Formats: sequence, C-alpha cells, structure tokens
Amino acid sequence: MKNYAPIIGLMLIASSASVNASIDPITMQNGMGMTKMMPIMAPIMSPAVSRADFVKNVIETLGTQSMQCRRAFNYSDVKNNAHYAAALQVASCSELVKGNPDGSFKPNQAITYAEAAKILTLAFNLPMTREMYPNWYGGYVQTLNRLEANPRNDMQPSDIISLVEMDFMIQALTKAEMSNEEFEMMTDYVGLSIEGAMALAEINNVPFRVTMRDGQFLPATLDYRIGRINASVENDIVVDYTVEGQEEINNEEPEMIADYVGLTLEDAMTLAEANNVPFRVVKLDDRVQPTTRDFRIGRINASVKNGIVTSFEVEGGQ
Repeated sequence: MKNYAPIIGLMLIASSASVNASIDPITMQNGMGMTKMMPIMAPIMSPAVSRADFVKNVIETLGTQSMQCRRAFNYSDVKNNAHYAAALQVASCSELVKGNPDGSFKPNQAITYAEAAKILTLAFNLPMTREMYPNWYGGYVQTLNRLEANPRNDMQPSDIISLVEMDFMIQALTKAEMSNEEFEMMTDYVGLSIEGAMALAEINNVPFRVTMRDGQFLPATLDYRIGRINASVENDIVVDYTVEGQEEINNEEPEMIADYVGLTLEDAMTLAEANNVPFRVVKLDDRVQPTTRDFRIGRINASVKNGIVTSFEVEGGQ
C-alpha cells in the first residue's frame, strides 16, 4: 500500500456545495482498530483522487494487474500507454467499472464516494443487496458503512474521495476479517422484502422459495436441496426461514408431547410455537398437502379437517 504524504495547499474538491470542501481529517479509532477521520473546519491537506488512480490502486492492492482480458476496452479519452491503462483494462474486464455512453471514461475526473463504494464492493466481492435501494449506489454505500470502511461518519455519496480516504477504505477492507457472526448477520433474511431476500439469496448462490405466506402454507415440491432457503412471509416481509441441510437435530426425546387433537389450526400453531417446535399441516380436509422431504426432530405433522386438528405425528417420536 502506498503511503501518501499530505500535500500542503491542495484542497479537497467536493461535488456538492457543502462544508466538506473545508474538512480536515483528525484521527479516531473505529471497531476494527482502523484510524477513522472526523471532520473539523480547516483546510484539507490531502488531494482528491481521480477515477483512474483509484482504479489503479484497487487493482494493484488485489494483485490482479497481470490478469489477462480477452476483450479490449478502448475508451476515447484513455491512451494505451497511460500509467493506469493496464489496471483500467482489468477493472473493465472484471466489470468493476464501465465507460460513459459517449465512449469515454473521464479518467481525470475526481471520484465520488458512491463510485468508490461500488468499485470496492465488487472488487472485494462483498455481500450486498442492491435491489433494496431506489438508487444505483445505495447498496454499495451501505455495504461499506456496515463494514465501517467509510472514512467519515458524515460521508455523503456525492463527496469527493481524498488520497487519505482512499487509503483508509482500501486498508479497512484488506485488513478486515469477517467473523462468523458478522457473516451470518449479512446473510440474515429476516426483515427483508421478498425482492431483497431473493436478491441476497442470488448473491449467496443459494435457492430461495416462500413456503408460507400470511399464515398460509404454499404448495411446494417434495425435493430436498441442501442450502435452500424456505421462507415464511407476512405482508411481503420475511419473518422466519429455515435452511435445508442445517436443521438442528436433538436426539433427546421430549419429556412430554402436547396434544394438538381437537384444537383449531390457529391454536395448534400457537401451542407449537409456545413449545418451540416446528408445525405444519400435511393433510387438509382429506387432501395431502405438498411438503418438503427434510427431517426435523420434534416437528408436528398435523392432519386438519374443517379447521380442527384431527391427528398428528411427531418426527422422531415414538
């Protein structure tokens, strides 16, 4: 990683009319031990970063500058012998960046936080959910903010990135090692819209389906696919889900099995929830219902007629 020394007299150029043009970084430690910049009113000592230089630094950090690309990207304003040309080819081939509709790249244009967030998110292959945001950059910006890779807490998408800020973001993502807890948080589907959950599942390359909507079981195939997400949805929001192949197995037989016979379907589901056991209807009004073929110790498989539970079986029970 290059160590850029502050350059006296160079001001950070902000793309919006805000006080950011006169913000000077002071140090503060974030949760990862990285130095985070906080604003004070003073002249900036670090110059703005161009789009070309930002791309070059990211590619060099990842060590992919020698990657071979079968397609040539000929931008109208980029010379083949430019110091960043090779890195830009790699970034373009990897779809980290794209040119403008007029065929230019504008390599000398100062890069914004939104543009930088997109490049870093894609370059470091960070999990995100773009579809949950109304603009193209929302998911990228929130991904960096969530990982505390944002150089300033008041960073806006239109803010121009300085050399110091670029170094901070790249170092933060390079040094960060996500714990299992952080990864699980980033792949938690509860609270997401159906569209957002499907987008996240696609990013994680796992199958996704809704098996219950607004309290009603939906028809589902009987196949069993390791890793598939079976989601319960209320008002188009995921409220619960299971992952096929990750069922918790409890070899201890329950001391007492509650009796669900004679209860309404709603009461039976409430009782199962109180007993912390899964519940599903496998036969409704003498018609067998589509169900998954997974095996979950303690799960209640109920037969219901006219809204009343007439019989049930407990998976793993005697």
